[in-house]
Amino acid sequence: MQKSLCALALIASSSLEANNAGVNITGIIQPVACTPNLSTSNLLNDGIIKAKILKKNDHTPISAKAIDFSIRCDGLTLVVIKAINNCIGSLVDAKRKATGAAHTHSCSISSEIQPWGDGTHYILLGLGLEENNAKIGGYAIRFNLTSTSADGNAVDYIASLDSGKTWTITNSAGLFDPLAPKLFTITKKGKTKPLAFKIFSGEIEAISFINKKTELDLTRPTITDSSITLELVYF
Repeated sequence: MQKSLCALALIASSSLEANNAGVNITGIIQPVACTPNLSTSNLLNDGIIKAKILKKNDHTPISAKAIDFSIRCDGLTLVVIKAINNCIGSLVDAKRKATGAAHTHSCSISSEIQPWGDGTHYILLGLGLEENNAKIGGYAIRFNLTSTSADGNAVDYIASLDSGKTWTITNSAGLFDPLAPKLFTITKKGKTKPLAFKIFSGEIEAISFINKKTELDLTRPTITDSSITLELVYF
């Protein structure tokens, strides 16, 4: 993987006369540039959430939303997507996910929720902490596998858990995995080799939840706050 830039600087001078003049010639050689675009950067703006709608002993789903996501490159480019969780410690580890034991990670609530009802468990990222360190809630986020194209052609998502050494077609489009950092890119239908493209378009979906009412201090306003970063990595 490469994300480096090469800088070139030359100085031309003359010593034929006593008076010298220096000319600096500079430039930057960079890989083909790709620009990610989101239809909005505020995916889950739930506004004011009334405490009375929260469930006492269960998580309360608040909203399900989707935004358009695209990547435009100057030329055909092999580029992969890496999601970075900006709420430190909010990912649930593999052991706790398998055993269903209590989760102690800052900001997280549970990984046993199937937010889209498709039988798939998704990593929930946190919505922040109250002043007493109670976990406010979480959200699941994924790519929509059915609304993806590259240069006008339908494509499949592929994912890698070993820094791009191997790729597999993914049936679970959650942006995060409990075992390792997850990379996404696209391929031709039915293939597993990363595909270079100029224009990629897709959709990102998210569902938010608020923690059990019994876990929260509802005597004062609570502000949810979380974010992720989508990083483009050039191959």
